[in-house]
Amino acid sequence: VFLLLQILRPSVSPALTKSHPVSRSCQYHERWDGNGYPDHLAGDQIPISAQIVAIADVYDALVSPRVYKSSFANHVAYDMIMGGECGVFSPDVLECFGLAKEDFFNIVEVIKMFDFK
Repeated sequence: VFLLLQILRPSVSPALTKSHPVSRSCQYHERWDGNGYPDHLAGDQIPISAQIVAIADVYDALVSPRVYKSSFANHVAYDMIMGGECGVFSPDVLECFGLAKEDFFNIVEVIKMFDFK
């Protein structure tokens, strides 16, 4: 998430980032196409910080094991997100996610070295 914020920072107005922190914990459930919740925001109505958390959350959900599913491999999760299988994301955020691909892969590998049980 931090890396995506750093990549996006030059293109995001300081006023936008200050006025739209992820202060509402549920804003990352909003979707670019307006099919999210709780406010059914769409496109640029969704704070950039929430858009970044949303894509990181989806990636984490895909690469992490759950009681109801096994984890997907990094490249499979990446392809699912980029291919639109996990919802619609901002084209700019997807571009940044693509630029940060190897960083996401590396983070997953580092996290696997720890036992968080």
